[in-house]
Amino acid sequence: MKHIPHALLKYAYGDGHQVGSYTWSHQNLLNLSWDQIHDKMWCVERKFRRNTGTTPAFMRPPYGSYSTLVLDAS
Repeated sequence: MKHIPHALLKYAYGDGHQVGSYTWSHQNLLNLSWDQIHDKMWCVERKFRRNTGTTPAFMRPPYGSYSTLVLDAS
């Protein structure tokens, strides 16, 4: 998410495309603590909110890897 230009995010969202979170740096969330997972999610939400006025409704964990900890943190 950190490499997506602001204009592209605004355009995709404004054009009605579904835009969700894929975390900030595409790390395997199973290897992170709750605080680290939450931080990755918060960075995306902050950028998304600044550019669209909303927060993402969907999140796909990188590599499709998740656990109860990942679900709780996101």
